[in-house]
Amino acid sequence: MKKVISMLFALLMLTGVAALTACGGENDSTSGNATSLMSRDDLPMEDPNLPTTALEIDEVLNDEQIDLYYRAQTAFENFDKLTGFGGYVDDQTATVEQDGQTYYQSNGQYTTWEEYETAMLEVFTPEYLEKLNANNTYIDVDGDLYYIRMDSDGDMRYAGPDFFEKVSSADDRLEFNVLGSYDENEDSDNLVYKSFLIVMVNTEEGGRVEQVPVPH
Repeated sequence: MKKVISMLFALLMLTGVAALTACGGENDSTSGNATSLMSRDDLPMEDPNLPTTALEIDEVLNDEQIDLYYRAQTAFENFDKLTGFGGYVDDQTATVEQDGQTYYQSNGQYTTWEEYETAMLEVFTPEYLEKLNANNTYIDVDGDLYYIRMDSDGDMRYAGPDFFEKVSSADDRLEFNVLGSYDENEDSDNLVYKSFLIVMVNTEEGGRVEQVPVPH
């Protein structure tokens, strides 16, 4: 009887070892044949007009640079859009005439020249801010911010999204292209891509944008 029990116990042990070996072998096989993630070069391009060097924003910029880029993009747009930072205009809006232009008092995001200048210098270098406002889009009138109402230009409709290309990188300077997509004939199957060079620099005050003609 003891002999029979011993044989059964041995048989059970052999069966258990075999089962464990089979599982381990299966896992090893599965691991060896697992499909790795495709690189960007392996992915089919959805648009033949998009350069093969195009990357997503987080493949070119770190989180801090992404934040600076979007803040600069938003600020830049207020130098070539209809209302800029100024907000709305009604019969109560104060105006002044200067150099043959009508300027409206800002009642929007920034109402004083100091607010506007402080906010812009947190994004742009002083030299680039001066360049952006070279046409006196915004002026200081007794400390208040006044602006010209502008026409929004552009013959092509911005389609988005944007793609990015790294141009050069150093400790104190980063240059990259933004590839903006445009729809000439409202035909999303035939987008046109325009390249815009963006330059970021490190200053004593932190990262600033030295050039940002954004595509929107």
